[in-house]
Amino acid sequence: MEKLDSLVKNFKNASDDSEKKELLLQIFRQNTLQSMSWISDQRELERIQNLGRETNLKDDLGLDSLDYVELMMLCEKSLGVSIDDSDVIMSMDVVGEIIDRLYVLVEEQA
Repeated sequence: MEKLDSLVKNFKNASDDSEKKELLLQIFRQNTLQSMSWISDQRELERIQNLGRETNLKDDLGLDSLDYVELMMLCEKSLGVSIDDSDVIMSMDVVGEIIDRLYVLVEEQA
């Protein structure tokens, strides 16, 4: 949790868009690890730790809709944003698209 708090603080203090998006990816990675804490298989944990912008949450990590909702709730909490159930982000599977949408939401709700 301390690492996540540090990442969020760095994100809020960053001024460069590319740095902010990289920090968002790291925050998303930490939230994914937290939401899938029940996984004990080392290979699966490594896949989560190495997720990148091209990772598909359903195809590559096997997230189902409940996992996804939990992950979005963690993102809301850690980033201090509100994600409406009807927001386009709720239908996205690719991490890069999600990061880009989270970035827009953070900027809009700042």
